[in-house]
Amino acid sequence: MGAQACDWGWSALTQACVSQPLSQPVPANDAAFAARKGNLRLAVRSARRQLTLALSGQRPLLHSRIAPAWRRALWVHEGMPQIGDAMMDLAPRSLLAERGLSVDLFAAPHIAALFEGDPWLRRVTCDAAGLRADDYDFVIALGNDRKSLRVKRERLAGLPWVSLQGYYGGPDFHRARFATRRLADLLGSALAEDAYVAHSAQKLRLDPAAAACAAECTGGVPSVALALGGVHAERTYHRWPEVAEHLVRGGVRQLLLLGAANARALANALVAAVDGRIAVQDRVGRTDLHQAHALFAQSRVAACADGGLMHIALATPTPVVALFTSAIAPQWRLPLNGRGPSIVSPSQALDGIAPQAVADAVLAALRDGTLSRIA
Repeated sequence: MGAQACDWGWSALTQACVSQPLSQPVPANDAAFAARKGNLRLAVRSARRQLTLALSGQRPLLHSRIAPAWRRALWVHEGMPQIGDAMMDLAPRSLLAERGLSVDLFAAPHIAALFEGDPWLRRVTCDAAGLRADDYDFVIALGNDRKSLRVKRERLAGLPWVSLQGYYGGPDFHRARFATRRLADLLGSALAEDAYVAHSAQKLRLDPAAAACAAECTGGVPSVALALGGVHAERTYHRWPEVAEHLVRGGVRQLLLLGAANARALANALVAAVDGRIAVQDRVGRTDLHQAHALFAQSRVAACADGGLMHIALATPTPVVALFTSAIAPQWRLPLNGRGPSIVSPSQALDGIAPQAVADAVLAALRDGTLSRIA
C-alpha cells in the first residue's frame, strides 16, 4: 500500500502524462498526443501536477491498492463535468458494487441528477457541505490534479484515497475501459473478458416516471430516434434534414427528434423537409436526460453524433448509429457490447459524412439489428 513515489526526472515527467497506469492499456492516442505537444510541454504539465499534489498534503494518503478492509467509498467525480465523460468514468461502479463495496457519488448537480436512484450507488449528492469523513473508509478521485482533489482537501482531508488516472491526462482514450481496468487493478483482481465487457459498458437506471412519459409521448410506437444539435460546430451534424429525406424514401414512417434547445432551428428544418409525409415526434428542447434515455430505450434505432446524447443512447439496448469526426476514433468511445455501426467523417467536421451513408446505416440496422464489437 502506501503513497505513490514522486519522480522529478525529465523523462519520467514527460512520460507521466501519456503512460496509462494500467496492467493492460486501453485504446488511446497517447503517441500522437505526445508528438503534438512535445516533451517540454508535457514535462511542465506533469511537474505542475506533482507540485500541486505535494503542496496539498494528500500525497502520504494516496494508496496504490484498495485495502480489503475498506468497504465504504466516496467517489468524487470533479474536474470532468461532461455527461458523456461522466458516464464512461462511472461505468465500472457496478464492479465495486459486485465486490460488496458501498459507494456514494459526489458530482456536479447535473451529473448527480443523472445518477440519482442508481442501483449501484448508495447515495448521490452535489452538496459538499453534507460530506462527513466518518461515513467513509476511503475516497476515489478522478486524478491527481487540483480540481479532482478540491473536495477531498476541503472536506475529507484525513481519509486515504486512490486515484483513477493519476498523472495521466491529455490523450483521448476510452474512459470506461480505462476506469474498469484501473479499478480492477486497484482491487488487485483480474477480470474475465465477459465481466470486463459488462462493467465497462455505459449504464443508467431506467426511470419509471420517464419511461411512462416516453410511452405517452410516442403512443408506444417505436421510432427512429435522431439526436440533433451539439456544443461545437465541427462536432455538430447539420445534415439531418437530408438524412430524413433518405429515410422517408427508404420506408421509415416515424421519426423521433431529441436534442437540446440549441437544435431548435435544425429540428424545424427537418420537419419542413419531410413536409408531413411521415410522423415526426419533435422533443427537441422538451425532455430531460432521463426522458431522453427512456425515449431512446423505446426506439428501434438511434442515430447520434459523438456527444452526451450518444452516451445516453448507448446505455440502452437500442442499436446506435454513431457519427464521429476524423479526430475521434470510435474505439475511444463505444462500448465493447455496443450494437450498431459507426461512421467516421473524412474531415474534422461531422458534415463531411454523406447523409445517404447515415440513412443506409439506419436502414441496415432496422433490417438486421447490426451487431458490431469495437476492438
